[in-house]
Amino acid sequence: MRLHVEKLCQGWPAEWVDVIHREWAKRRTVNAQASAAWGFGLVGQLRAAERAGVVHGDTDADLCRKAEAEARQMAGLLDAVSVRVARARASKPAEWVKRLTVRAQAWTVRNDLRRRGLEDHIPKAKHNTAGGIVSRARDPIFWRRILRGIHAKVMEGAAIGLGLVHAGRRGGCYVSAQSLKRRRGQRARNAEALARTVAVNERGEAETIANLAARGVANGAVRRAELMTRISGFELIANDLGHRATMVTVTCPSRMHKWRRGKVLDTPNPAYDGTLPNQAQAYLAKQWARFRTAAARAGLGLYGFRIAEPHHDGCPHWHMLMWFKPQTTKQADSSLALGLLLGRYFLSNDSPDEPGADTYRIKVEAIDPRKGSAVAYVAKYVAKNIDGMHVGADLYGNPALESSARVEAWASTWRIRQFQQIGGAPVTVWRELRRVHPGAVPMDAAQQLHDALMMVNVAGVDAVMGGPESEQDEAQRIRAGWAAYTMAQGGPTAKRKAHTLRMLRDQHGEANRYGELGAPRAAGVQATTFERVTVGICTFARPRRDEVESERSAWVTASVQPEDKGSIPRVVQRLTAVMQQRQGQIEQRQQERAARGEAARPWTRVNNCTPEPIGYSVHRTPKRGEVFKWAKVRGGGGSQPKELSDEQHENHPRAHRLPDMRHP
Repeated sequence: MRLHVEKLCQGWPAEWVDVIHREWAKRRTVNAQASAAWGFGLVGQLRAAERAGVVHGDTDADLCRKAEAEARQMAGLLDAVSVRVARARASKPAEWVKRLTVRAQAWTVRNDLRRRGLEDHIPKAKHNTAGGIVSRARDPIFWRRILRGIHAKVMEGAAIGLGLVHAGRRGGCYVSAQSLKRRRGQRARNAEALARTVAVNERGEAETIANLAARGVANGAVRRAELMTRISGFELIANDLGHRATMVTVTCPSRMHKWRRGKVLDTPNPAYDGTLPNQAQAYLAKQWARFRTAAARAGLGLYGFRIAEPHHDGCPHWHMLMWFKPQTTKQADSSLALGLLLGRYFLSNDSPDEPGADTYRIKVEAIDPRKGSAVAYVAKYVAKNIDGMHVGADLYGNPALESSARVEAWASTWRIRQFQQIGGAPVTVWRELRRVHPGAVPMDAAQQLHDALMMVNVAGVDAVMGGPESEQDEAQRIRAGWAAYTMAQGGPTAKRKAHTLRMLRDQHGEANRYGELGAPRAAGVQATTFERVTVGICTFARPRRDEVESERSAWVTASVQPEDKGSIPRVVQRLTAVMQQRQGQIEQRQQERAARGEAARPWTRVNNCTPEPIGYSVHRTPKRGEVFKWAKVRGGGGSQPKELSDEQHENHPRAHRLPDMRHP
């Protein structure tokens, strides 16, 4: 019996073979014929799940070899397509045949990926071209990325089906042992690659990529601190506006859970329908989109954070810390209204009558400020999903440092976003503002830009309020900076289209490894405001845009082989020479421009050009949350600009000034 099972499961992990053999033998004692049907059916399902030639027991080295084979096979197929097109259109112009060949090859790649169930990996970005798709199909790195993703999901899906993911003695909590081992190996390879990659900037500073990455949000401690800063900033705003916090927990229906949690033992769920964690996450996201629309229609104005974490069997559930304006004088009544709205989309739409649905599917709890702050309430959820710091054990008694690694492997395997901001201003602009020195902004720039920079940039805060007396005071200033930035953008409930500050991006014109135009890079911050203009007896608002570049360095990189780490000084010396050569070329081009009488590239991106013509003006008072509409004034009979009074100008959505939050 054992040899027969091992032959059927050849190439699979030994743990899987043990589980299948044990369950098969157990069923055989009851009914041999039924057990055989079950065993062959299970093995057939697991074999059918192997896609793109990926076997459950493949190692990363096996996947790399298969990626190279896929690239060679695809290259041969594309060369054959090229030959056929050239023969069929031999009488046509060469340039025309070349374009047709690329289009035919791109169609072949798309059709092959769809035939193998890999249509999700077809590039869909606007800047992707037919030539880029063909180049990807010939690249082993492209196939390596696809095969690694497929292998991770297939392996973990099979482990869930076999019952290897749960909090019991024979299972792995949150994620299987095989997936945890795979993720640890991947992180170790990435860490080694970063540690042996050296970068040098134009100032001659040399660092490894590992040291540079440790200073950003890739570092778990930095990521956790930034999340807590943003949550604390929201709490400051809510306290000032009189908003109350509510903690909401939503989970999936019982049919999406593989296991039932008992008081003593975990038991398989007979109602489980095979839903995988990424499918359960998609279900929650779909219901959230519907709920968010209904909440917006109800005027709740939600803002806060959403945290996705797994149950012990890998099925996700969400914790949401949300603030909103109470609709009544009693917070309990408004929380009850929120719970009813959540129940419409997270409970009533799917299995509302199952046992325990009202108790476990949705939990709404109003946070009482007298018992503790909302930040302290949610801190444990943030920590245990990043690095487990300051958390003793998780819900199942496992050490938090170990369980956080399992949660990270779970999120990486199923491509699940763990943290997401609800409402508020985008964090990308906030990070970019911290790269801009307040002294680099001209005095005549928009007041919102000055105020946001003064409170977001630590150097600006220290210049105004004095240096930090302690780490606690510095943390408080940073939290106030996020609150000030959010208010500068119009408040926590302002829509994105009404935000004053946006990212400034440059199209550098460089091509990526597939010959396509690269995506625009972040270059700074731009502020779109409205200034008051008076022409004759008419006063109206005119758009104005200020652009400020952030401080960035140009880096050149090179890798050092593991067996030759002593050559790092030589690599740094070579990279420094390359950077100096580039700087010399830039200075030479600037001198050539000056000799031709051309304007040199400005050191700042502030726009001092002539503003928009007066012919574009506001022709009516905009409603709350409405996009401004512009009407061009035509000579002799067109729409005329509407005169704005002093009160209307002060109430203009983009004419407000940042509240003074520097002093209590």
